Amino acid sequence: MRTSFALQLGVAVVSCSGASSLFASEYIEGVNDDLPYEEGSAVTGQSEVAYRWTAQNRFYLEEIRWRLTGDSTEALTVRLRRDTGGEPGALLREVSFVTSGTGWHGAPFAPYPVEAGESFFVTIHSTDGYQDCNSIGGDFLTYYHKIDKIKEWYGPFTGAGNRMIQFWGERPTCTGDETLTLRCKNRPCGPRMKAVMKHGQPGATVTFTLDADDTVPVEINENGRATHTWCPVDSGEHFVIVIECNLLETKNCP
Repeated sequence: MRTSFALQLGVAVVSCSGASSLFASEYIEGVNDDLPYEEGSAVTGQSEVAYRWTAQNRFYLEEIRWRLTGDSTEALTVRLRRDTGGEPGALLREVSFVTSGTGWHGAPFAPYPVEAGESFFVTIHSTDGYQDCNSIGGDFLTYYHKIDKIKEWYGPFTGAGNRMIQFWGERPTCTGDETLTLRCKNRPCGPRMKAVMKHGQPGATVTFTLDADDTVPVEINENGRATHTWCPVDSGEHFVIVIECNLLETKNCP
């Protein structure tokens, strides 16, 4: 279970040369965001363009950033929509902000849980129009276009779908598949308690506690394992809890 969300209010602006603003959320993945780019077409106002995106990671989505070009200041709304049979569906999240100049633009919204392999439509709505950036090469996303005064989506199209998009958020501390095993053996230091958690989220940090007293943060390694030992411990029954993942096991020590 996730215990906290990292949010920062404001607008993300990154120059096309690459220097980024400071955000508490983490870059998770992107589409064409590491490729050379060129100035794209001007997108008319009073319309919404929706691009189909399939997530590569499991995380809490908190921000979608778009690379745009031009010197004008534009008011935009970014939306996350369901993928309903390959077409844009119900609204899940949205945030409005004002852009200024060429670079990466976006703003945080309430976190939304995303699973790897799950598809969505990410959209930009503009009142007055804007100028986009297209990657040179890369992936061409399927997209739809809708005029405000008309309910229907037009599409699908792919011809100009080489948009440049970044997805920011927070990785979950726990996967839900974690297991905890305890071993207690006599060692030169005395009775030694060893706790091993498996199937964790690599790179995340979890909190182990022995008998709700001795508490220690442990980083999960690249194989999804987190290990900690206590030595010496008293003879008798002990329990270990992994707080974030709601795991508890007991073990008798000699």
